Amino acid sequence: MARRSSWTRHRLVTLGLILVSCAAVVSVADPALVSGLFARLPTGPVPRAARSHQEYQYDPSGLTTSGRTTRAGKAYNDQSLYPGDTVLGTWRATPAGVSTNSAPTLVALTIYLYGPFTTAEARTQAQEGDRARMKALVFSQPSPGPEPAMTDFTATDTWSGASQFATLVLARDLRAGLYFLEAVAHGGGGWATVSQTRVTLQPEA
Repeated sequence: MARRSSWTRHRLVTLGLILVSCAAVVSVADPALVSGLFARLPTGPVPRAARSHQEYQYDPSGLTTSGRTTRAGKAYNDQSLYPGDTVLGTWRATPAGVSTNSAPTLVALTIYLYGPFTTAEARTQAQEGDRARMKALVFSQPSPGPEPAMTDFTATDTWSGASQFATLVLARDLRAGLYFLEAVAHGGGGWATVSQTRVTLQPEA
């Protein structure tokens, strides 16, 4: 029992010395040092991980006509059109990956009408130049192809994810002849999609 009491007193004395030593360290600590330690602690909001967004590409899914003609709602297949007809272009949104960009990219959706061409061969040759036109569009270069007779466009962005529409009303003073329509989507990042349709513009009745 005497040994246990002596050991207990020894432990209490040792603990007391440790507490006294800690108190002395705190009391003599340099205020500037303490301030410097706190200054090194992170302040302000903790940065959050970048938020991801689903991005979309827009593919031409159809060109239809409406107006005074009986062809309303039918898809073009080298059909006859008339001045005053309305061409409706539709672009379907398709997933194109995930982005952590802080803002979406603008996408231009355009309908072009090219012509008139004097022969079917001339029209085909102009249609086959669409790759060169798309390359020029992507790299913001002058178009090597013919100037469009008419054009109209709308715009969206790569985060929308909704189908898009644009309309082109054929002018009354367009000459009759062979034409082709082109529906184009062009966005940042060097991409473009295109769809073509041959049409014949008839004289206004």
